[in-house]
Amino acid sequence: MSAQRPVTVACACLRDYGNMAYHALLDWRLARDLFAVLSGYDLNIDTAAEASALGRWAASYGATPIGGAPASAAVFDNPLRGRFVVVARHPLEASEPALIAPRLAAARTHAETVVPDITATIFVDTFTLDRDPRRVIEMCDEAEPMP
Repeated sequence: MSAQRPVTVACACLRDYGNMAYHALLDWRLARDLFAVLSGYDLNIDTAAEASALGRWAASYGATPIGGAPASAAVFDNPLRGRFVVVARHPLEASEPALIAPRLAAARTHAETVVPDITATIFVDTFTLDRDPRRVIEMCDEAEPMP
């Protein structure tokens, strides 16, 4: 039997705090989901976490949740910016017009039928809702108005 030796060598990222600025960008849940998708599994959407993230954002920014949509959504009314529907999405879920995930398309359609006079629909990933909630306002400013 050999005696165990103490570990004296460690990854540089564990020995100092030089990467601390990136800690907010690292999320084990996102890594887990990416690994699952790359391994051939379907993307698992945690709808409870999604609703919680959007609920916290809505409470902080005075938005009103929309019930009955297949994805968590809220109406953000701002006299200077307009009326926006904010739909929460998984960070790996496509929301671009040509690739939009079916549940996001259905959420947008639902919101457009129950909320009058929408300026635009904004799809925001839960990572941004939790870590950079002010970015949602910037996304409203950048949005192309609906025809």
